[in-house]
Amino acid sequence: MININEYIDRVCEEFNDYVSNSPKLCDINIDFSAGKIPDYNDTNVQQAYLLRYAYGYAFEYKVMYNVLFGNYEYSDNISVLSIGCGCMIDYWSLTRALRQKTWEDCIIDYIGIDSVGWEYCFESEITDNIRFIQGDAVAVLENVPSISRDVFFFPKSISEFSHDDLERIGNSIGAKNQNDLFHLLISVRANEYSMHLDTKRVKKLISAISSHGYVTSDDPDMYWRFTHDGTNDDKKIRNTDSEFKHPSKAYSLMNTLNTKCEFYISNGVNCNSECKDRLTRNVMVNVDAISYKILTFRRGVK
Repeated sequence: MININEYIDRVCEEFNDYVSNSPKLCDINIDFSAGKIPDYNDTNVQQAYLLRYAYGYAFEYKVMYNVLFGNYEYSDNISVLSIGCGCMIDYWSLTRALRQKTWEDCIIDYIGIDSVGWEYCFESEITDNIRFIQGDAVAVLENVPSISRDVFFFPKSISEFSHDDLERIGNSIGAKNQNDLFHLLISVRANEYSMHLDTKRVKKLISAISSHGYVTSDDPDMYWRFTHDGTNDDKKIRNTDSEFKHPSKAYSLMNTLNTKCEFYISNGVNCNSECKDRLTRNVMVNVDAISYKILTFRRGVK
């Protein structure tokens, strides 16, 4: 399977082809403030989003699986439902975590659900069973007669669901999952305010699942953060996992993206004072943006 730096370089090359024509970049709006969601149906928005976040998210999801595999063995097979899977970065991370555990022979049964048909989806390993369903995750789960999954994964997607959505998703998981034990892996936003909102969503999900006889002893208010000694070098993902090389091409392009806009090229300034901050937010290369929750559920046993 392609490594993460090759993947990012491929996206970078195609996005660079687009910006080299001096387009108007106002529509490349990766803004999550006040509950906003970017227009992922736009291929160029997808490219900008992936160049900014794919590297960091791939590392974060690999760390999440490493933590899970430190406590539970899935050396033969594992089944995953990824809710809001995007281009299936979490699938890539799963394959890498399994390889790190020398569980390369583990067969993955992965279903990804997303409302958007993403470009740049990771390709399946030949032995794995990978399915992508484009649609509303709430409706998809309510319409299936049963589910059998070891892991339900929310890859930075839980904030995109309302409390009502999550209650319905939780009811579907709790009522239909055939497994006596399963895990929720949830990547949450790192800043304290957003994390508070995401935690409230997690609690709504837990409450719905628990109403169907599942219990968890894990604290929904607890989350995992990646610690470091505070030095700049120690914060770098590349210094934590040698598989991740610094994404220099993406970093260079995204840090100067505001200068590629047609208005800037013609006038030497951007058309809006917010353009530079909005277009040149740093590529996620540090571990301190990582924050996630892992909860294990058992049927009727604490």
